[in-house]
Amino acid sequence: PQKNEISPAVLAAADLIVVDSLHQCLSRGDLRHAVAAGLVEGTSAVELGTLLEKPRLQTNSNRISVADLTGLAVQDICMANHVIQSLTEST
Repeated sequence: PQKNEISPAVLAAADLIVVDSLHQCLSRGDLRHAVAAGLVEGTSAVELGTLLEKPRLQTNSNRISVADLTGLAVQDICMANHVIQSLTEST
């Protein structure tokens, strides 16, 4: 719950906030502090899985996107697997 790596002001300035788990980030993530400060609505964040399913939500280079990732084992394993596959394919 004390995790506070990203200033609430940075989250408030973001056009898109991406979280791995909305529930988890509201209780343990940087998003928690921005919501508590009244700078961000908790429901404004988009979960990573939703963003990947709906590319129209993805931002462009003129917008600010911030990720608040607290760590979900299944996502961490998938990302690590992707990196390992990329490395083995390039050798």
